[in-house]
Amino acid sequence: MKGNVLFLKAQCSKSEQELLRALRAIKEADSRPTDVEATLKRIGIHPEASSPFVQLIKNALDSRGEFELLGPKSPCVSRDELDLLATLNYFMKHDDTSLPAGDCLTRMSTYMLRLFRDCGSTLRDTGIALRARPAPFMRHRH
Repeated sequence: MKGNVLFLKAQCSKSEQELLRALRAIKEADSRPTDVEATLKRIGIHPEASSPFVQLIKNALDSRGEFELLGPKSPCVSRDELDLLATLNYFMKHDDTSLPAGDCLTRMSTYMLRLFRDCGSTLRDTGIALRARPAPFMRHRH
């Protein structure tokens, strides 16, 4: 794990821990695809709504080779995972018309924006609670 060690239980609520387990399971999906569906289903995301999450994680791992997604049973959480939760929380709480102008968002592809919107919408529908954290693209604004 890069940087400081952050412990999952200290940084994330129980529902966030479950969501992270599901997202981390996507990384291992080639060998155990049923684990992903079962984990997502436990938090209220049914198989027909799981595709944006799968694509989001695969794109994050492919496009930014340095994106750190830990193993499903890791007791730690990476800064990248916390940023991912913050971004999902942002898109869960804001609709398409309220996106701020920011460097990160202007560099993000339309496809990735759509995936974040779709994931945010699904999370909003499940009623999952995510902690308030500054979204990575909002941190350096004055």
